[in-house]
Amino acid sequence: MPNHVHASPVVAFKWNVADQFLSQALGFAFNIIMVRLLSPTEFGLFAVPMVIFLLARTLQDGATTNLIFRKQNPSLHLMKSIYGFTTLLTIIIGILLFFLIAPISAWWTNQPEANIITKYLSIGFLFTIPMIFHETVFKKRMDFKSLFVISIIATTLSGILGIILAYKGLGVWSLVIKQLAFILCSFIGYTLKLKWQEGISFEFEELWKHKSFTLPLIADQTFSFAVRNIDSLLVSRYLGGNALGIYDRAYKFLTLPIQQVGGAFSRVMLPSMSNIQDKMKLQQMFLTICGVVSLILFPLMAGLFVLSEHFVLLILTPKWRELIPLLKVFAILACFQTISTLVGNLFVIGGNTKEMFKFSLFTKPIYILVFIITTVYYRDLFLLALFYAISSIIFSFPLWHLAGKAIELKLSSILKAILPQAMAAFIMALILYLVKTYAASDITFFNFFTLMITGILSFYLMMYISKNKAFQEAKHFLKLD
Repeated sequence: MPNHVHASPVVAFKWNVADQFLSQALGFAFNIIMVRLLSPTEFGLFAVPMVIFLLARTLQDGATTNLIFRKQNPSLHLMKSIYGFTTLLTIIIGILLFFLIAPISAWWTNQPEANIITKYLSIGFLFTIPMIFHETVFKKRMDFKSLFVISIIATTLSGILGIILAYKGLGVWSLVIKQLAFILCSFIGYTLKLKWQEGISFEFEELWKHKSFTLPLIADQTFSFAVRNIDSLLVSRYLGGNALGIYDRAYKFLTLPIQQVGGAFSRVMLPSMSNIQDKMKLQQMFLTICGVVSLILFPLMAGLFVLSEHFVLLILTPKWRELIPLLKVFAILACFQTISTLVGNLFVIGGNTKEMFKFSLFTKPIYILVFIITTVYYRDLFLLALFYAISSIIFSFPLWHLAGKAIELKLSSILKAILPQAMAAFIMALILYLVKTYAASDITFFNFFTLMITGILSFYLMMYISKNKAFQEAKHFLKLD
């Protein structure tokens, strides 16, 4: 890899946290406004084309950019080969989306507009190459400051545009144009900021040398993505656009903490840990990350579980009432899936992607069976969410065990790192429930904010009194320069 000054992990993480919590907070605020302006049916119409777009994003590098993290000092020749391969594959996938997949999306959803929406997204897909290659280079260099600036600008401009268009009555097209605007802003930002001048190469022999690493990884990523999204496809087919809009928004609230909290740490963890050879240091770093993530995430999800009615009815408006039971289920699931996201990095760091794929081959068919039974046979949205959550939670523990073996880390060590925060979050939820039931039962903004403050104070008071290890580590980190 070309010589470049790398930021320290602490500095990189702080910029990454700023990115995740500021840009994602902006994006969350923009989305809340759009949820208030648009209907579940309009979100449902956009959901399937967006699933197709995200699948294309999963496939567009063939898992080759992970080689940049796998190698301590990837050669320029390898970097150019990855860039060339990603460019070619993106063009091929974009053409397939436009001519083949777009008409299929309209047929599957019984929505003719899905065809043209998918075609517009396929054109935007061609501009995402810097969003995967350039972003990977920035991450390897630990240059999260550049990622922060690009993300803030792209999120803000596209979000404001989307809100204006939704307010003007453009409906689903406000979502489409918002997504395309984000891609265009990101494309310009990454291209101007990185200034890649080394060119590209199409010598695929260089990449084929690493097939034992990349092929199982891309197979697992594709399989996992398909399983994560086949539920949305089945809902669109058998329960209709309105149900899909409800389910899609609920699922977005599930993935939000995974991206904001787990993603903030994963983006720094992968390049940082790839440069550490001492397994004891790897273990300690990983357990610290799990502890701090659970310190942030668990009380948030416990609060959402108890206050889901307040959140939906006051913030999203009553037209989204059907979200409430799904949010309760996904709030619990988000805690497990976020830790699983962190744990999944250990397969890549340890080069043990084959084990990850084998585990997927065992678990994913069970997920698919759950989705089919609950949507095609029972046609029940809540049952879909409930049984998906139960399955995912059960499979979390063997996944953590297998991934931990990559750095000789025991499952019990992972559980020990997160259990104190989980117990405190449970107690906080119980306190919130009692206060809500006996002192603040009316669903008003005043009660909502009072309950939120009560939850925050009670949780972090428990952390302070118990001298919680993750809490102490988080305070120590925030004091570092």
